[in-house]
Amino acid sequence: MVKKATTIKDSVTAACTVVIIAILLIGFAAVFVLTMWVNVPVGNVAVMVDPVSGQISDPIPGPTWATKAPWVTPVIVKTSVDTIGMWGDGYGSTADFPTVKSFSKDQLEMEIDIMIRWRLDSSKVKDLYENLPQKNWKQDIIASIAREQVRIVTKEFNTIETIERRDFVAQTMRDAIWNKISTSAQLAGAVIDFEFELRNIGYPAKYTSSIEDKLVAEQQKIQADFERQIVVINATATAEKIT
Repeated sequence: MVKKATTIKDSVTAACTVVIIAILLIGFAAVFVLTMWVNVPVGNVAVMVDPVSGQISDPIPGPTWATKAPWVTPVIVKTSVDTIGMWGDGYGSTADFPTVKSFSKDQLEMEIDIMIRWRLDSSKVKDLYENLPQKNWKQDIIASIAREQVRIVTKEFNTIETIERRDFVAQTMRDAIWNKISTSAQLAGAVIDFEFELRNIGYPAKYTSSIEDKLVAEQQKIQADFERQIVVINATATAEKIT
């Protein structure tokens, strides 16, 4: 009787062991299969990084599902329109970085607010990622180039020119930033559809006040000249009536 009970117990233990092993195998197989699929959203591409072979795959544009080996790491890169805004203290709901402080040719400090937009060329994403695996091209490369070139350009214009030739100043900034970005070895020619917007040029309060005072004085002079002309015209008309 004892021997029979022991046999039953051993059978139950063996059956439980088989069930546990089966569950583990099923779980492992499920995890294995699930890790083979990668969702690539619209407006993004994926590159697959194989730590074993050291290979990086060609870009896989979304929207799609991609397959990979379980040990391969998928890297998702945004290729839809991206932006950098620089104004204020950089902590607003839309600004990414603070306003660019720079000097004019006549050494007046100005605050330059800008917005830039671009996309990434899907075919160049692999080269871009190989150059910058930290994916820091937006914060450390593009933003840095924008700040640098804005400061270089403003030194070419005196303060009055930044007011009177604002459109030309904006175009000069745009061209300078784009030329630097498009020739950057690190960015690998991946940046396309570049747009630039000069949102504002801020001047010191004293300078703004002096401009306003000058405009008021000019308006007052124009008004005084007009009133003198009216007086002369009226006097002439009166004299003609008398004669």
